[in-house]
Amino acid sequence: MGNLIDKFNKTCRVGFIVVKKMGYGLQYDVYDYGERVLKIPRSNLSKTLNLLKWSFVDPSYLFFRKIIRDMNVEKIKSIKGLIKRKVDISLIGNPIFEKNKLWQDKVIPLKKIVHENPEIIFRKYSEFIVSLWKYGLQESVFNFGVNFGLDNSDRIVLIDFGELSFDKEQVIKSIVNKRWRKSHDFKYILNKQEKILYDNIMCSTLTIKRLNREWEKLLKESKK
Repeated sequence: MGNLIDKFNKTCRVGFIVVKKMGYGLQYDVYDYGERVLKIPRSNLSKTLNLLKWSFVDPSYLFFRKIIRDMNVEKIKSIKGLIKRKVDISLIGNPIFEKNKLWQDKVIPLKKIVHENPEIIFRKYSEFIVSLWKYGLQESVFNFGVNFGLDNSDRIVLIDFGELSFDKEQVIKSIVNKRWRKSHDFKYILNKQEKILYDNIMCSTLTIKRLNREWEKLLKESKK
């Protein structure tokens, strides 16, 4: 019986096609669909079990009820913000929403390739953050390894837009406090040398001066 359940959990039927499960995050199970992926929301029970497991590494995950509630609210707010700002959809994997399903371009999560050439990845990622500033937004938790990926044209793509900030003052605060140093991916994905390199690149790229120059630049230009 266990083998049958495992087999079912690793596949998903889309019409008459059975697609293979690639992996999962806190919010979605992810299935392979050629050059695209299909994301199906996970149940609150699955999210809770995941958070309980992660709490062994980071005790803050024990507040799972609040995390799940806040996450659902933030996801809706983020999607509305992206639509309002008319963000270039290629930056977020050309998403298509179909009832409770989400389709996106297939990418390689940065956590899988960051060690191959960390400097190039860090520079691409930091500049991508600036490209989001031009629309008046930023991914708020700096989890570069799981929330971002590299597409088949070697471009950075935001693949999880459930944790976005549209408030410039919050973004300024995150830069001043160097919020990326507190992120899960900084703590647990990078080695000591990579952390130093990453921090130096982020500090030199993400400055208040540049933020003031780039913030909502594309939105202002579209209104002219």
